[in-house]
Amino acid sequence: MKKYISLFIMAVILLALVIPSFGSEESFDMEKLHKQKHTTMTADLFNYDFKIKNPGKNRKLFLHYKNINDKEFKSIEVNTDTTNEELELLIPKNVTAEPGFEYQFTFIHPNGKEVKSKTYKIRTKIDPIIKESSGGAVGDPYYFYDIDKNNGYLPDDTYVSAGICRSPIGTSSSSEEFPSVTSKFAEIRTVQPNPHNGVDLSVYQKQVRACYSGKVAWVNPSWDGSTRGAGRYVILGHGTLKADGSYPWYSRYLHLDSVDSSITEGATVSKGQLLGISGDSGAPGSWHLDFGFLAKWGSSEDLFMPPERFFSTSNWNNEKDLGFIQVPYWNSSTSSIDVVAYPKGTNDGSTLNVYIVLKPSTSSTWTTYSMSSVGNYTYRFIPSSQGISGTIDYYIKATRPGYSTTYYMTRPYYKPNQIPTSAYRITI
Repeated sequence: MKKYISLFIMAVILLALVIPSFGSEESFDMEKLHKQKHTTMTADLFNYDFKIKNPGKNRKLFLHYKNINDKEFKSIEVNTDTTNEELELLIPKNVTAEPGFEYQFTFIHPNGKEVKSKTYKIRTKIDPIIKESSGGAVGDPYYFYDIDKNNGYLPDDTYVSAGICRSPIGTSSSSEEFPSVTSKFAEIRTVQPNPHNGVDLSVYQKQVRACYSGKVAWVNPSWDGSTRGAGRYVILGHGTLKADGSYPWYSRYLHLDSVDSSITEGATVSKGQLLGISGDSGAPGSWHLDFGFLAKWGSSEDLFMPPERFFSTSNWNNEKDLGFIQVPYWNSSTSSIDVVAYPKGTNDGSTLNVYIVLKPSTSSTWTTYSMSSVGNYTYRFIPSSQGISGTIDYYIKATRPGYSTTYYMTRPYYKPNQIPTSAYRITI
């Protein structure tokens, strides 16, 4: 599904006394008339403010815009004659579609002399600030890709070796820190996005470093100080760049206090290289790093991946603190299917209801059974207790009663409140 982002332009004409410095064409500064500020994002509206001061009586102002892929600009005349008028200009979706659009202003002096602003370029590729602002609901891209279920293979058949990444926190390229996790990947929670599509680490102005070598696919070093979202952030692309301009996989680093000056789009980044300093941008007062991995990004279906495979450490509770539901396994000592599942965020309680949903491999009828808590965040189902034998397909389903008794996530991961497209198979 092709993804479009609408850009809603609000041209606010502030009809006040003309600033004297605008009175002559020699002192006229077009940039002083224009102020841009990103405000909010919803599922089908991208609000972007253009504040324009009245350039003066008998003077004309034009807004020119085009999609980046188009050759010619289209123009709208901004009416500056009506006192205290507020204008709302809607730019069509076909102009604001990926990869983005450009716009500029032209001021025409009473004597006919034209003054053009610089050209502003707005990229509308789907990026984290849009995802975070809308709770992961731009179009319908919010899918998880279970790299563990696919034995380390990505959708394009690229293989990712286990344990290739380092912690994103450390005081040097060779040192690592493992801060506590405050929200896990795929964790059901009240805070948006829900479920979480990354991992939150509790850090305060710590050095943030590249988990793995790659290229800077996207960087946003600025933040207006109030807009909620991803704030300042970096997206790294990993693996061989493909013909369509995408990478096999990505890592992301959100809510930075600052981005290092060496981190520019297209720059090569080494494993452990400094990306910036952790902060609370996009989440004022909530100091943390939101990091994670994606198999696809900026496409019609962004695919977020569980992080455990990428690390090899005994920290983070042997990595179990990173993901909401661990890969289930056969426990031969108890002849049971066991799974480890627990949240880290405290807003919605620590209680989970965990189920196994199964069917004979030759059947299309699924049956749901409760799994018993046996301690240490482990839940257990003994097939023989239900007279189950032979080859079965199954998946794990978990709800968080503190949030909802019906909203659920599954393992294999796929999408909240939906049956996964693949299941585990075992012969008992």
